[in-house]
Amino acid sequence: MDAHLVIYGQFTWVVFNMAGKRLSSKKIFLETPILVLRMETLEDYSLVYWSGDESSPEMTLETHKAGKMGRRLRFHSGFALSKDQSKVWVCDGDDLCHKVAMYAFVEHKWVRRRSYGDNKCPLLMLELSQVTKVYQGVFSYPSPSFNRFFYQDEVFVIGTFMTGFLLWRVDGAEDTAAEMTTLKLPSGIRNISTKMNKSNSCVLSAGHVYAVAGIRKELYIWTMKDGMLV
Repeated sequence: MDAHLVIYGQFTWVVFNMAGKRLSSKKIFLETPILVLRMETLEDYSLVYWSGDESSPEMTLETHKAGKMGRRLRFHSGFALSKDQSKVWVCDGDDLCHKVAMYAFVEHKWVRRRSYGDNKCPLLMLELSQVTKVYQGVFSYPSPSFNRFFYQDEVFVIGTFMTGFLLWRVDGAEDTAAEMTTLKLPSGIRNISTKMNKSNSCVLSAGHVYAVAGIRKELYIWTMKDGMLV
């Protein structure tokens, strides 16, 4: 997608080349607007639909592979889509419960593969783990410069809830429930929802030794081994 620019709104999206020439446009025919458009290629992409009503967290995922639309998946409250759009983690429980499950895209439909614990905390966001790495940049006397970057390693699925974070390893047998690690914020500190499936993020150090979250200009650090604040 480096050679294209994609702009989307509630019911349409337009593809331009890097010279600014309009190549194509598409329109959806659902009453529910587009929340997110994720594109791998012009023929491989996913759309998430949400009504925009804060009291109604139900969403729908529609994935296209090789230009063919797959069967839609309905879920609620949060989602985390892998970079290759072959797996998604969602809240899919009845009565809007917040149990997390992983689905795999198989033969143009989403198939439930694994459960991620009996979570009872209402989730503000789901995302896949990001790891921070530091590397030395251009040497400058008397001190070298360092740069920091994040990349999505997809080793954990992370759920943000009001008073902390929940982490599950994504690997393991598909027919078994994953163990859950809970990271609690100090008393009186809260995560807040800024919009659907958007809240404070929790990132991991290299090697998954520490978890770090920034809230209201403060950094909170936990050890992943026991989930305790440093």
